[in-house]
Amino acid sequence: MRVAARVILPCAFRRPTLCRHAHGARKYRRTLHRRSLTVFSMVAAQDRSKLMRRVGRENTRPELAVRHHLHANGFRYRLHVRSLPGTPDIVLAKYRAVVMVHGCFWHGHDCPHGRIAAKTNPTFWREKIDANRRRDAKKESALATLGWEVFTVWECQARDYAELTRLCAALNRLALSATQG
Repeated sequence: MRVAARVILPCAFRRPTLCRHAHGARKYRRTLHRRSLTVFSMVAAQDRSKLMRRVGRENTRPELAVRHHLHANGFRYRLHVRSLPGTPDIVLAKYRAVVMVHGCFWHGHDCPHGRIAAKTNPTFWREKIDANRRRDAKKESALATLGWEVFTVWECQARDYAELTRLCAALNRLALSATQG
């Protein structure tokens, strides 16, 4: 007989909270304490480098939130189309629209999380983020030249239900103007 071992972490989790999804389903999830989010200050530089290297560019949590919201509102899309400039995260070919989901820190958003300056090697990070912003502008202009409508959703906006609803409304307006004109 197998017995599942249950590990209880004393300070890592607080009690489960109820969350509602867009389609009405209920689901319990565990939420982390705020103090457990200060992981980067406690690890060595080599380990931090490994952690930062593992940050993915596809299927990130903000991107998944945007995709879930779009799908729940009836939009169908393709992912990471490499034939378009900049490999957009979400491509709505029917509307000739693309959605780019950007991380606030990595792409230099003007929000509290995006304005955080790196404490280690600040000139490297400033140059890297500036290069990311220039590359983003170049990608957007290349897509606009090809006739694509570009929507940018920031990481902080992906957490906000109202912002995602505004994105869907803008896409609906785009679809309506495409059918009328």
